[in-house]
Formats: sequence, C-alpha cells, structure tokens
Amino acid sequence: MTSRIPSCEIYDWVIDRNWDGIVKYLKEDPEGHAVDASYFDPDCNETPLYAACQSDPSLEVIEALIDAYPDAAHIPQTKNKDLPLHVACRYRCSIQVILALLQAPCNEELNNSFTSSSANIDNQYNMVLAGSKWGKTPMMALCDGYKHIILGVDGEDLIPSISMRETYAGSTQMLELW
Repeated sequence: MTSRIPSCEIYDWVIDRNWDGIVKYLKEDPEGHAVDASYFDPDCNETPLYAACQSDPSLEVIEALIDAYPDAAHIPQTKNKDLPLHVACRYRCSIQVILALLQAPCNEELNNSFTSSSANIDNQYNMVLAGSKWGKTPMMALCDGYKHIILGVDGEDLIPSISMRETYAGSTQMLELW
C-alpha cells in the first residue's frame, strides 16, 4: 500500500451505491487506489467494506474491496464492535458475499492489535463466533435479518423444526453451514 493518506472516495461511492465506479477505480490502479479502501470514516466508524455490506452489493464489489484491503474484513466497527460479516448477515447479503468475507486473509499484526471480544479473528471459526458489543454472533445477526421470514405474525415458528431460541443458542451450527 502506498504511504499517502486514504481518501474517502471509495467510501462515498459505497454510500451512493456506485458499485461499477468502485470496481473500475480499484482495477485501474490496484496498488495506488488500495489505500482508499483502508479509509475509516470518523463519523460512522466504519470502512468502505463494512458500509458496503449494509447495501447487498455484488460479489464483484466485495471481492474488489477485499482484494484492495483484506484487513477490512477483520476490523470491527468501533461503536458496535461488529464485523462486516455481522452486517452482511443482518442485511441478507448473498451467501457468496458471506463466504468471501469468511475467506478474507488477516494480517497477523492486525490480528494481534485488537482487544475487543470481536477481535483476534485469525480464522473462519473465530470469525463466525465473534461477538458484537451486545455479544451477538454473525449467526444471530443472520437470524435478525430473517426473523420476519422465520417467525409468523403471532410469533409462532413458520418452520416447526427451527426455532429462533435454538438457532441463537447454537451459533456454532453456522460453521456447519459454511
């Protein structure tokens, strides 16, 4: 990565959902523009990757952002302490996006620099079990995103074999899905 200060250009494009612009920008000069993927918004306390996961982007966008700055997949948002994986699950991103986040490599120096419960993400197993500020794992976030589908109007399970309580208690079952 270059030594220049990251600009908010990619982050702004994420907010505007200019997915084609992001991919084109990162492909035209991968090394030169990668530093902008490491931008950390001081108001929202998030990276472009984190913000993108809130808007169900294509796999191509997520891969471009991860390729440019892989560590972003392992950096928790500073207020909620959740990872882009939590957000992708909560906002119902595609399984391909979720898998790309899980497979993002992590810089060991970054891995050792965190002290929060959602930190020290050194492999997929730990990433799946990472808790947010409230102790929610990505599986819980996934359930939050789909609870209107899983639960009926009166709170009864629409799928009798799956209950929200069992799913929340069994966050490690997410590992079996991936």
